Amino acid sequence: MNKISILFLTLFFLFSSMQLSAEISLPLHYIQQDFDVISYDAFINWTSISKKEIVASNSIKVYWKNFTDSSKFYFHLRDLAIDSIFFNQQKINALAIGTPDSAAYHYEIIPLNTKAGDTSFITIYYHGAMTDEGGNYKWGGVHFQDNILYSLGVGFSNNYVSTTQHWLACYDHPSDKATFHCQYKVPAGYFVASNGEYTIHNLDDGTDIYEYSHNYPVATSLLTFNVGKFIENKREDSIAPIYVYSQAKDTVASNFAFKFVPNMLSYFSYLFGNYPFEKVGYVITSLGSMESQTMINFSRVELLRVYNNKDTSNPVAAHELSHQWFGDAITPWDFRDVWLNESFATYCEALWLEYSNKSEIAYFTDLLNKKKSYINKDLKNEGAIPLYNFTRNENVSNYPATIYEKGAVVLGMLRYEIGDEKFFNFLKNYNETYKYKNINTAEFINFFNAQTGTDLSWFFDQWIYGIGVPQISVDFQFKTPTGNAKYNVSKISIVQNNPKSWDVFQNVPLAIAFIKNGEIFNTKVVKFDKLTTEIKLDQPIECDTVSFSYAGEVVSLADVRDVKFSPETSVQSDYDISNLVKINNDYLEIDLSQFPNSKFMFFNLIGENMLQLNQENANIKMFDLHTLTSGFYNLVIFNNNQLIFSKKIIVE
Repeated sequence: MNKISILFLTLFFLFSSMQLSAEISLPLHYIQQDFDVISYDAFINWTSISKKEIVASNSIKVYWKNFTDSSKFYFHLRDLAIDSIFFNQQKINALAIGTPDSAAYHYEIIPLNTKAGDTSFITIYYHGAMTDEGGNYKWGGVHFQDNILYSLGVGFSNNYVSTTQHWLACYDHPSDKATFHCQYKVPAGYFVASNGEYTIHNLDDGTDIYEYSHNYPVATSLLTFNVGKFIENKREDSIAPIYVYSQAKDTVASNFAFKFVPNMLSYFSYLFGNYPFEKVGYVITSLGSMESQTMINFSRVELLRVYNNKDTSNPVAAHELSHQWFGDAITPWDFRDVWLNESFATYCEALWLEYSNKSEIAYFTDLLNKKKSYINKDLKNEGAIPLYNFTRNENVSNYPATIYEKGAVVLGMLRYEIGDEKFFNFLKNYNETYKYKNINTAEFINFFNAQTGTDLSWFFDQWIYGIGVPQISVDFQFKTPTGNAKYNVSKISIVQNNPKSWDVFQNVPLAIAFIKNGEIFNTKVVKFDKLTTEIKLDQPIECDTVSFSYAGEVVSLADVRDVKFSPETSVQSDYDISNLVKINNDYLEIDLSQFPNSKFMFFNLIGENMLQLNQENANIKMFDLHTLTSGFYNLVIFNNNQLIFSKKIIVE
């Protein structure tokens, strides 16, 4: 799904509804069920396309993994009227649980004469006018726009997230993937584009049935139908057949926009492993884009942008195609983990741009643009939220821009941290191991550490579970230049000035371009890992200025707030400043006799200056450490406004 900035009403999981049906999985809380849905077999008859009216049925094949006296089957259906329900051909009733404004709203069925190991068939007949998610931004659900009737499987503003329940009676939760078969009945002259492979049955009554079969596991949120007077463009010069559906007015633009999809498909298959499904499909709809499995809903606005700009790269098409691996073949257990979908797909845009442009610069430039967009726009609009299990509110949708743009840069940093060979080997092993399965963030991290032979738990704690980015000041200390450059940089001091609610970031790479006579003269990647980091260069580097936005080596999530150049301190290099700092009998003693213009600070991990002067005798300063709580502290000393000393101190 392509990122969209929206505002919407605060989402609530009503406590009363949770109490009514604690056993069912919620959008943000997967609970293992006694049942496993094996397949859906639906029949959809549109009695009015423009009014979105249907008469429908769905037969659900269920395997009972476990069965107790309290076992139930759950299904979702919104704004459509149930006519009848049959359990193994015996008519039964379903109980509606909760209210439609609740995220937990659903129906439950008490199974008849069932035991563990049984297979049951539950058939639901229903009718009515299909709806969308409503709210301030009507994305998920069913739409009739531009003479096309179509569905999108998730919402941006709704508290229940998955919106296939607006047209299909189903267990509408991503944790239970099943195969899908559906017969769509439409007036002759209409075409139906949906998931899987199709056969057309022409009837004598002026209607056609499009019979679709998708024999791969699919989450209900990835199902779609699209009804219109489409022109089909089929390409078979690819490792899987590619279908593009558009109205006649858009065929020229569509032929241009998707002409390089075979190359995308080959490249991603090379990187991630074999394409996991039987076809690739794109259908042009007013809203989009959305990674519906094997039938991607592609925004008409984006189509025209690509065509008018003659953008042969079409990164949105690449984004949605990569979802067939990340999000479709491998699906999160619930919607807390959607960063596993969107961060990867957004990162794949950069990979594709590098490949299609035959240039690493295109890769780094794309990530730089995503970083700038996150820091300058998303962080301000959405606040500092984690990639995993972010809180939805009036500024944060079900799919906030943070998980796209910040997430993509985080994956680029992960690649830099472990190197290309391990990174791309992991991606192949990940797809091979979890293909057609579900995963959550903790499982992903454990698998990553095991596969790469590393323990990067600190990385994921910082960038996936943590919030914000390091906000830093950088001081380049220089010696007297020997050539025609303005500076001869010998030391770099990096200070984190993060908000108190953010952690101090560790092991963060920072790529620096040293510029001389208007051109990049040298580059260097340094790392900072504490409140203040001092870096002494092996060899001084000449420059007139520096840049942190050059397209090379690594793009990191460091927000450089202040840059200055300072003459290197006059302290003799062979003088050990650490000898000036001593701890005796729980007193911190600092001898500043060498530095009459000095000042000092003693910070805790959230940046508060904690110690007050206890005793002063000339330039000897003493502090009582008994007054501090146990923890980590950082002592920094400045002389003539230049940082000359930094030391971490542990108080037990």
